[in-house]
Amino acid sequence: MAIVSVCKTAGSTELFRRAIFKRVTTLGSAPDCDVVLAGPEVTPLHAMIVLEGTNFQLSRGPDVRHLIVSGQKKRKAVLEHQTTITIGPYQIRFDLFDEPRSAPEASGDTLMDAYRRLHQFSLRIAESEKVEDLLDRLLDDVMELAEAEKGFIFLAGDKNVEKLVARNLRPADVADIENEAWSDTIIQQTIESRKPLIISDAMSDESFHHARSVANLRLASVLCVPLIHRDTVLGVLYLGNRNIVNLFTAETLSVVSVFAAQSALLIHAALALQELKADRDRLKDRLEQRSFGSMIGASECMRTVFRTIDRVASTTLPVLVEGETGTGKELVARELHNRGDRKSKPFVAVNCGAIPENLLESELFGHVRGAFTGATQNHRGMFERAHEGTLFLDEVGELPLQLQVKLLRVLQDQVVRPVGAERDIPVSVRIVAATNRNMEERVREGSFREDLFYRLNGIRLQLPPLRDRDADVVLIARYMMNQHCEELNPEVKDFDEAAINSLMNHAWPGNIRELDNRIKKALIMAAGTKLTAEDLGLDADSQETILPLGEAKERFARHYVQKMLNINDGNRAKTAKDLEVDPRTIYRYLQADRDES
Repeated sequence: MAIVSVCKTAGSTELFRRAIFKRVTTLGSAPDCDVVLAGPEVTPLHAMIVLEGTNFQLSRGPDVRHLIVSGQKKRKAVLEHQTTITIGPYQIRFDLFDEPRSAPEASGDTLMDAYRRLHQFSLRIAESEKVEDLLDRLLDDVMELAEAEKGFIFLAGDKNVEKLVARNLRPADVADIENEAWSDTIIQQTIESRKPLIISDAMSDESFHHARSVANLRLASVLCVPLIHRDTVLGVLYLGNRNIVNLFTAETLSVVSVFAAQSALLIHAALALQELKADRDRLKDRLEQRSFGSMIGASECMRTVFRTIDRVASTTLPVLVEGETGTGKELVARELHNRGDRKSKPFVAVNCGAIPENLLESELFGHVRGAFTGATQNHRGMFERAHEGTLFLDEVGELPLQLQVKLLRVLQDQVVRPVGAERDIPVSVRIVAATNRNMEERVREGSFREDLFYRLNGIRLQLPPLRDRDADVVLIARYMMNQHCEELNPEVKDFDEAAINSLMNHAWPGNIRELDNRIKKALIMAAGTKLTAEDLGLDADSQETILPLGEAKERFARHYVQKMLNINDGNRAKTAKDLEVDPRTIYRYLQADRDES
């Protein structure tokens, strides 16, 4: 194992030593260098020690003209045992191997170096996406601090090694640790006692010389420290040296223990971040599997809607979308537009019930300057703006009768005449109309023209209310929660079980619009990491609509299985275990829906 020893000047007390484990070891003033040297004469990347084959070569940094190697100026040099390198005020000795010597004592400089490395390690959490990368750097830093020759860190699962990084170990030794770590005497005692363990002369110690790690790695000195976060042992840090007995002193243990304790906090944070990202990716995958553009749903009634949209999107037939307020009729209109041949052209939406009657004609068909008091310039109507695209007429059942006549003419002749104009303007528009009214009843009452109704009713699409969409409500609720939580309450991660029950049992008279409003309010009011039924303003014990007994049984079974699947994040095996049924029973409920589609 090659070593660099750093002194302030020739013959002065050694400041610190670094073992060289990497192919490229960097020296400079930058905090992310492997060997950090402060001072105005040292550039951020002053030099590099590169392992090429069996030789170590010293190369200058990009802003350095030459290096001083054994008193001579050189651009690069092959390093031999006990070669000296001068960088600014520092004298650095390169050793090809670590010579036996007395055990080191911790100094103030060593302790400060430990804290500096710990600070740098914490900064890397934001830069690294993988826990393995953090463990790699942690092991390098601790081995250099303790001057260990061999070492490994593993994170512990349930009697198994989940993640392992190692230095200077043979592949067979690494495999042995992965498979047999729990049977090693030293590791077992460290985990059970939750305390660090120093073995000064392992090969001669009656208690530990038969330990697998000591026998396989032929270690003289051993230091084993548990990585503990609160009451949980995350894993073990294990360091060893073959050549030096009594290498690890109480002072060394003190420094490494502080480093390990703080590192455990950082590792726990990195593991939590990794799990959150995994949860986010799993949710994203589930949503992609159950979404249809901007629409989300896995229930059979919604799959019927999706199939209809797919079939008619590329046609020019008018579509009449019916459904209660808040069911997402405009989303359907946008999907029809986005999946059709007119997707690159305008999509224009107008709410026929929200515009005053005296302005509605002008808004739909436009007007010319001077057509009426206040018409100071020409105005393009909705039909003109939607030319070659799609016009969405929301709440079309609210149109006054006189405008129904004019709308019928536009649909028949494909021309519009702005208010006050003397000539028609040709338009090509695909009409999607929507209503929450019973249109046949409006026709019978005489408040809606029968001929216009049949003109709009080219394809009729019925949107189900949220209460009839089985477990879609939980899927949509989780999607909305994730959409809003970053802005309103980043601490919230999910719903508790009572909240899921309340979501499934509520009648949702306001449909998706009501669900969205309740989730926004709940995120603002929530005090914990899970939304509760109280946060949502719902009764967890609210009763369902009365149904015939046979239908109620079937609906309850499907509803309950789907609810448990949602609670278990789609895990069929766990759901079957919780419900005390064969996993094939869960599969049959899911397969029945697929067969129908």
